[in-house]
Amino acid sequence: MVVRTLQNIDYEVKRENLYETVAEKLEDSILSGNTQVGERLPSEQALAESFGVSRNVMRESLKLLKERGLIDSRMGGGSYITKPESSDLVNVVNRIILMDNIDYEQVFQMRGILESAACSLAAVKCTQQQVARLEMMNRQLREAAGNQEKSMGIDVDFHVEIARLSGNPLLEMFVEVMAHPLRRGIAAGYNIDDGNRDAFMRHNNIIQALSEHDPHKAHAAAMDHISHSLDNIRERERMRMQ
Repeated sequence: MVVRTLQNIDYEVKRENLYETVAEKLEDSILSGNTQVGERLPSEQALAESFGVSRNVMRESLKLLKERGLIDSRMGGGSYITKPESSDLVNVVNRIILMDNIDYEQVFQMRGILESAACSLAAVKCTQQQVARLEMMNRQLREAAGNQEKSMGIDVDFHVEIARLSGNPLLEMFVEVMAHPLRRGIAAGYNIDDGNRDAFMRHNNIIQALSEHDPHKAHAAAMDHISHSLDNIRERERMRMQ
């Protein structure tokens, strides 16, 4: 039986690591562009017959695809093609940071690379309406002074929004991904006296550079902000060790 939904797939599989081989072939077909997000896969039985494998093997293959974020299984409703979420990458990056003992200074170094690039690109592309939205977000940050959790959330959203304005979806995704391991560091920055006011002021410097459409000034403002944020965290760590 050949399943029509996956017509361009090679159903010949080797017997060793069978479920992985089947999963790889299904993944290749999904990523080839022959299918669409939201499209329902053929039934487990139909796929098993097409590959010439047992339903148990097919079930393990689909389970592997689900772990990779490529399908979503619905109770009694079959499997549907989906795409990996940034949260999947967040989990992977967090595990790498923890297992490799990557410290917050190295994480901030990566943040500097990503966010300064995002600011440079956004300075060229952003509109005054988009700049006005950043100004609104920064006012909300100032009004949230004293509320660490709210301030931290607005701060992260501010930087992700700039990455979105860069026009590069990969850059936006990685800025958002790196914001998660940085949350503890950002929170530490808001524990410092005038941490909120300092962030507000440096955000304003970035906004000014964006409004002037000056990529070099935007890059410098982003690096200055990140450098001072790192200084705040170092100070927090120094105080904690006393």
